[in-house]
Amino acid sequence: MNKYLNSVVDHFSEWSSRIFRANSTSTSQGASNKELEQVFEKINAIVENHNNGLATTFDKISYRVAHKITHLVESHSLVFNYATLVLIASALVVIGSFTSISSIPFTALPPTREHPLFDPTDFDVDHDCHVIYHENDDDKKKKKKSKKFFDMMDEKHAIILPLTSGCTLLALYFVIKKLHLNWLRYVVKILNFNITLLNIPAGTFVYSYFLNSFSRNISHLTSWNPLTILPRYRVTIADDNEDLNKIGGFVTNLNYKDGLSNSVVHKKTLAEIEKDHWMKHFYRRELVKPKDVNSKRQISNIYLNNALIVSFVLSVVATVYFYLSPNNWLISNAVSMNMAIWSISQLKLKNLKSGALILIALFFYDIYFVFGTDVMVTVATNLDIPVKLSLPVKFNTAQNSFNFSMLGLGDIALPGMFIAMCYKYDIWKWHLDHDDTEFHFLNWSYIGKYFITAMVSYVAALVSAMVSLSLFNTAQPALLYIVPSLLISTIMVACWNKDFRQFWNFQYDTIEMDENLKETVEKKKDSMTYSTFILSEYYDDADKYALFVDDLNENIDEDEEFVQDEDLNDSSEEELSEYDLSGDESS
Repeated sequence: MNKYLNSVVDHFSEWSSRIFRANSTSTSQGASNKELEQVFEKINAIVENHNNGLATTFDKISYRVAHKITHLVESHSLVFNYATLVLIASALVVIGSFTSISSIPFTALPPTREHPLFDPTDFDVDHDCHVIYHENDDDKKKKKKSKKFFDMMDEKHAIILPLTSGCTLLALYFVIKKLHLNWLRYVVKILNFNITLLNIPAGTFVYSYFLNSFSRNISHLTSWNPLTILPRYRVTIADDNEDLNKIGGFVTNLNYKDGLSNSVVHKKTLAEIEKDHWMKHFYRRELVKPKDVNSKRQISNIYLNNALIVSFVLSVVATVYFYLSPNNWLISNAVSMNMAIWSISQLKLKNLKSGALILIALFFYDIYFVFGTDVMVTVATNLDIPVKLSLPVKFNTAQNSFNFSMLGLGDIALPGMFIAMCYKYDIWKWHLDHDDTEFHFLNWSYIGKYFITAMVSYVAALVSAMVSLSLFNTAQPALLYIVPSLLISTIMVACWNKDFRQFWNFQYDTIEMDENLKETVEKKKDSMTYSTFILSEYYDDADKYALFVDDLNENIDEDEEFVQDEDLNDSSEEELSEYDLSGDESS
C-alpha cells in the first residue's frame, strides 16, 4: 500500500513543480489544464492497478505457469506450444460433441430403470421425437405470418451466419480504426461484461456435465447406486392459502425418510427430543407432519442435484475471478473453454446437407477476411476478450509482458458443431442397425466411424494450419484447412459405406411425414414402430410410400364401416394390427 501512496505523492509533487515552473515562465492556462488531465489519468491508472491487485494470488500463479511454458517452448521450439493448442482444441470438440446430446434419436427406445446401463442422467434428455407434417400450399400461406422457433441450423443459415459474422467483424473494425481509443475501451468493457454474464450458465453447464459423467461411469464400474453419489432434489414453491401455516422460519421435516433406504434420517434427533420436554417444545413445528402439496397449488418447481449446485458455485467463483482480473490469461482461457463447449452443445445442425453448406460458406468467409483484408487480424489482435485460446511463447523483456500464440474459438466451435452432428448420426445409425434398443449414455458403442473420421480429420487440419503458420510466418485461416478435410473425409466414408443419401438427409430426433398421415397416426399410433418404418422399403421410395399411405387410408375407412355395422361406439380407438400392416406391405 505504501508503494502506491508514494507513487501518488511523487506524481503530485512533480505536477506541482511543473505548475510552479509554468507560472514563472508565464505558460498558458490551457497547457496547465492538459498537464492536470495527464496527472489524473496516471492517478486513475495507479488506482486501477491497485484494484486489480485483489486477484494477486491467482496472477502470481498465472505468471509462474507462463514462465514455465515459455521455458518449455524455448527448449522444444514451437512444437510443444502447437501440440498443446491442438490437444486442447480436440478435447474441447470431443467434450462439446458429447454434451450436445439433449434428446434420444427417434430410432431408439426410451431408457428404462431395468436396463443394466441405466443411469438417472438418461432421464435428463428429451424422450419424445419431433414429428413434422408436410403442409400443402394453402396451409403454408395461412401460416406464413406465424412465428416459429427453430433450434436447429438448416440451409438458410449458410447465408445468415457468414453475413451476421461479417457485419459484426466490420463494426468492430470500424470502432478500432475510425473512432477514439476510449470507444474501443467501452466496447471491450461491454463485450467482457456480456461474456462474464454468459459464463455463469456456460460454466454451470460444463462443470455439471463433468461431475455427472464422472459419477455415471464410476457408479457403473463399481456397481454403486448413482443416487447415493449425486442425490436429486426438488424445490417446490406453492401457495399456502388453503392450509394457512404459520409464517416465518425455515422448518425442517424431522419425519423425513430417505427414499433409497426408507429409513428416518433424523432418528437420533427424534430420540433425544422424546427424552427432553423442553426440546419437544422447541421443535414443536418440526415435529408436525407437513401436508402433501396438491399439484394444482404448485407455482413452480426446481429440479437439481449436488452436481448442479457445486457447478453453479464453481461457475460463480470463476466469473468473479474473471471480473477482477480480465487480462489474466489462465482465467481467460478457462472462460473461453466454457464458451467453446457450451457453443458446440447449442449449435445444432440439421443434417449433412446443412452442415456442408454452412461450412463451405464459412470457408470462403474466413479466407476473404484473413487474406483479402486485414479486418480479422486487426480485430483479433486489438480486442482482448475471451474468445480465443492463448498460450505464452516468449517473454518480452522490453515490455515486461508475454507474447502469445492464439487459436480463435470460431476454429473450435464451428467445426465442433459439424463433428457433433457426425456423433449424432453414429448414435442414430447404431440404433437403426440394432432395432428396438434403448438409449443410454453409458453405451460406448455410440462412438462410431463418422465421429472418429471427423476427429482425425480435424486434428490433421489443425496440424497443417500450424505447420503453414510456421513456414509462411503469417496468419492462416484455420477453416481453409479444416473445412476441406472434414467434408472430403466424411463424404468419402459415407459413400464407401453407402450411407451418403441417408446421412445427407437424416434428422436425429425429427420425423417428417405427409399431412395426410396426421389423422392416421393419431388414430393408429401403434400400427408401426419408428424402427420398422425406417427399415421398410417405403423410407427411401416416395412413390411406394404414397401408395402405402393410400392403402392405410382405405383400410381405416373399411375398418370404420365395419365397426359402424357392428354398432360399436369405440371405433376411433380401434388399432390396426401388425398382421394387417404386413399384409398391406406384401400386397
